[in-house]
Amino acid sequence: MGICASSSLSSQKPFLLGKSGGDESARDGKTWYSKHVQREGSEVAMYFDKVVSEDYHISKKKIGSGMQGSVYEGIAREKDSLGEKVAIKETHIGAMNKNSGERRKEAYAELETLSRMRHPNIVQLIAAYQTSSELQLVMEKIDGKGLISYLVECDEKLASGAQTEKEQREEKFSLMRQLCDAVAHVHARNVCFRDLQPENVMITNQEPRQVKLIDFGRAVVLKRK
Repeated sequence: MGICASSSLSSQKPFLLGKSGGDESARDGKTWYSKHVQREGSEVAMYFDKVVSEDYHISKKKIGSGMQGSVYEGIAREKDSLGEKVAIKETHIGAMNKNSGERRKEAYAELETLSRMRHPNIVQLIAAYQTSSELQLVMEKIDGKGLISYLVECDEKLASGAQTEKEQREEKFSLMRQLCDAVAHVHARNVCFRDLQPENVMITNQEPRQVKLIDFGRAVVLKRK
């Protein structure tokens, strides 16, 4: 899943209730957001009075998928960040009814855990938008590849002589340290990631290489006790 730059949206006043303020789904989201995100001091803005397409052009081409939904490329419409590319994860949470309760809970949990993260080796959450049936997370778009693809590329470079064993060893050690640091940051925020696998570890194309931990669809907040 390809999900760097922060958006000016994140500096706007979060939690804007407008015409959908009387909607049951919005009220449900407002209560959750105030309790689990704002209380943590998060600067992630969550919008209920508009849809994500008002702020971003959304590509129809899927660039990835995670535990909770599909990911598409977006381009910012705002003048201050015009042309900035982001990744937009869409999760269908359904209308407020008994059948949608669990899906809605899981989608909110991903937003809650990811909003706690502020680390260069963890994908950055920029903003969130909720309608009556969708939750859309706007994140930094990573120009890179999955861990397995990166390791295959390493073998090819070694075989062609484009990189020496020593250079690869130093680079891999650096990436391992970054990954351990990212996981330590997750744990320091009282979160258990629960899905550490190659598909959720991205490696940037730009050198020096950088690890990006993605997809918090299975992460949970743990209480110290």
